[in-house]
Amino acid sequence: MAKKRVLLVDDDQWLVELMARALQKAGYAVDMVRDAVAAIQQVDTRCPDIIVLDLFMPGPNGIVLLHELQSYVDTARVPVVLCTNSAGDVSPEWLAPYGVCRVLDKTTMEPADVVAAIRRFA
Repeated sequence: MAKKRVLLVDDDQWLVELMARALQKAGYAVDMVRDAVAAIQQVDTRCPDIIVLDLFMPGPNGIVLLHELQSYVDTARVPVVLCTNSAGDVSPEWLAPYGVCRVLDKTTMEPADVVAAIRRFA
């Protein structure tokens, strides 16, 4: 059985590497990109089973990526875990149409929280 593939989209390299190690230890295949443009290219190359996404990055932000993902039938069904410093400012109801299944607060989360969220949805 092939490993589930996770795409981490965040410009915080330290946090991405921390999450990637936890996910790999839990048995997931992990791809990492630093912005929405690279994420779109990665999704075109190899569509992930789930995406962990930051909202605010240089260039097009996470909202732009969510819109782009929703514009295609194959990527519209990919679940998204939003991982952001602005978790208190976003409404899960507002994000649900964009495939966001969970919102994690970067200021309080642990890498194990990302693993648990992914296990639930992918």
